[in-house]
Amino acid sequence: MEFRDVIQNLSGAQRRMRLQECEASREFGKYPVFFNGRQEYLEVLEIPLKLLRFNTKNGRILMDVASLNEATGERSIDVEDIESQELIYNALWDSNLERNSRTLEDLQLKGQQVPGVVTSDGVIIDGNRRASLLIKLQILNPSRNFTFKAVKLALSSDDENGKTLEAFEIEKQISEDTKVDYNPINKYIKAAKMSEDYNLPVSDLAKLWKVSESKMKEWLDIKKNMDKYLNHINARGQYKRLVDMEDGFINFTKLWKKVQHVDTPGVTDEIELNITEKLNFEKAYFDLMRYSYRNKENNFNLKNIRPLFFTAHTHGGVQFLGKPGLITRFLGAYSSVIKIENENFEQENSLTKLRELYPDKVKDELLKIKDEKWAESTSIGDVIKDIEGRNNDLNLSSRPEKTLTEIYRKFESLLMIEGETIKWRTDGIRYSLIENNDEYENTKFEAKLIGKMADFIKRNMN
Repeated sequence: MEFRDVIQNLSGAQRRMRLQECEASREFGKYPVFFNGRQEYLEVLEIPLKLLRFNTKNGRILMDVASLNEATGERSIDVEDIESQELIYNALWDSNLERNSRTLEDLQLKGQQVPGVVTSDGVIIDGNRRASLLIKLQILNPSRNFTFKAVKLALSSDDENGKTLEAFEIEKQISEDTKVDYNPINKYIKAAKMSEDYNLPVSDLAKLWKVSESKMKEWLDIKKNMDKYLNHINARGQYKRLVDMEDGFINFTKLWKKVQHVDTPGVTDEIELNITEKLNFEKAYFDLMRYSYRNKENNFNLKNIRPLFFTAHTHGGVQFLGKPGLITRFLGAYSSVIKIENENFEQENSLTKLRELYPDKVKDELLKIKDEKWAESTSIGDVIKDIEGRNNDLNLSSRPEKTLTEIYRKFESLLMIEGETIKWRTDGIRYSLIENNDEYENTKFEAKLIGKMADFIKRNMN
């Protein structure tokens, strides 16, 4: 048995008519539903799986649906299209194999424990994942007859009811007893989509989600930055690439507000960037995020990188962009090295070329491979190590006595003092510096500069 043996190609009108014939569930009786501002107790029905349709606007699966829309090119994921329904079914299963496998076993052992909610034409408002697992059980056990236990709303899934149904879904899915299942990336997609689809002002969205207007504005800004990031890595609309990156986007959005052409009262070390520099810095920060989340080194953490570019002091509780010398050096290295590397990487690792190398992989898997290959090949980690070294030098300049002590200790590893005589600590050190040194001229030049610096310090300390 396959998916299309379970889900039949019935029109909305046909499903609506057959749903009227569904019998009440003996296990649940009536179930409380808060809808349109009032509490109702609706009969839980035993709904044949063939009458169900996954909800393409459901907040819990928007990330998967958006990625499918992009992956399938021109064709839109549609609630009435059986092929679209099968794509969503597969995406739901693949989204979390471990958890879905556990829930599948639980469903088989105990049956459905919580009723779902469907429209009058069978579109699932609440319970898409549960329904997908029941379909999986039906495919695995063709001799049995599984049903989806759900209450049926009076409204159909027609566009004119869209806003009301989505408001109901939000109310139900952000409640305390169900929000644990809500992928954090989905809420940003859902809020932005409702804003676009229904032209809702921030104030209305905030009321729907039960958050402040400032928080809703932040969500919408975060969604814009997520889209910018995906465009930057040539993965437009592939929101599954953002899983586990929410914290990075929250911090980026807060910090980025201060990268602007305005003076801040009381702040003297703020840096102003022109438009080109801002765009480069935005792309560079995206690359730092990508490297932080996708590289396999355990010692690279974006949280440790932020202080290199943002001052420790705050004004109004927000950190400010500072350390102009470091930022100028970083942007110079990014433009001359990393941007060129990225361009070459994209040419050598386009999706077309990756499909030729991995013909059995779907788009999301190819993008994952691409992320890993990029993290292995990029030099941005080396650029950051250079900036960290410069930052350490800046910090040492504020404590000259500590700097001199550290320099003295470093020279002691090369030299030793016997009475009034200074000698190499070992002959191997001299050999390494002079006789086995391809950059001897540069080393000699640096040694002379060190000598001049030492003389200057000696004269000024008397």
